[in-house]
Amino acid sequence: MRRSLRRFLAHVKRDALLRGVLLYVAITGPLALGLKFALSPYLSPEGLAALDAALLALLAGGFIFVLVQGSLRRGEDEIMALRSDSERFRSLTALSADWFWETDAEHHLTWLSGGAPVMMIFGQGAAYGRRFWEAPGVEVEPEALARHLEQIGSQQQFFDLEIARRDERGARVFHIVSGQLRRDAGGNFVGYRGVGRDVTEQRSVERALAAAKERLELALEGGKLATWDCDLENEAVHLGTGWAQVLGRKPDISEPNADQVRELMHPDDRAAAHDAFVAVLR
Repeated sequence: MRRSLRRFLAHVKRDALLRGVLLYVAITGPLALGLKFALSPYLSPEGLAALDAALLALLAGGFIFVLVQGSLRRGEDEIMALRSDSERFRSLTALSADWFWETDAEHHLTWLSGGAPVMMIFGQGAAYGRRFWEAPGVEVEPEALARHLEQIGSQQQFFDLEIARRDERGARVFHIVSGQLRRDAGGNFVGYRGVGRDVTEQRSVERALAAAKERLELALEGGKLATWDCDLENEAVHLGTGWAQVLGRKPDISEPNADQVRELMHPDDRAAAHDAFVAVLR
């Protein structure tokens, strides 16, 4: 009994509508009984019956009013929660996408949204009614396009299809496109819906890093030098490509552990190399 009472009180604490009903009953019930007790000596049996009916109607009407108000308030709270979730979803989506799109079942663009990013990749050309790779000025690598056609041909979702375009200055801009299936109420395929994102800056950084890496490798090769780095947590050593030339071996992409590298040293040098390495770590 005590446990059931605790559960009921906990439910009352969580449910605002139930609290309102109980509060209404707690206030109007004693008032109605007090009013009947005060007026009963002055009323005939017919008047007393009329008073009972009036008090019952008052209690029932008030009860219904409290229920309706509570339901409306609960509905407003749910609507506000849905709006909050929608705003949160839109803000998170905006962080990961610059523009949005939809296609029909034949993969023709039927909707584009995104302002400047859309203009940047599609320019002034009419992209509507065209496929991504058919839009004027848009370039797609043949291998990437072949994979994409295979994916959409088997109605799979796809990620990071890279499309490019040259801007007015002749520089290339790069966007990646991802999409998921759209189906109607009957489960029939009706097209794709997805997002696009500008990765021009990212691709520029990648090209700059690749060029710097190539220059470094040329400098190391010309000076007959080699690089290495050590993963202390996994006890793995990565040897740069120059080590193959230094050791007189064929290029190898394997990553030896510390003991295997130690075996490459002359026995007389191992103790000194170990002490020097420990000193560096300290």
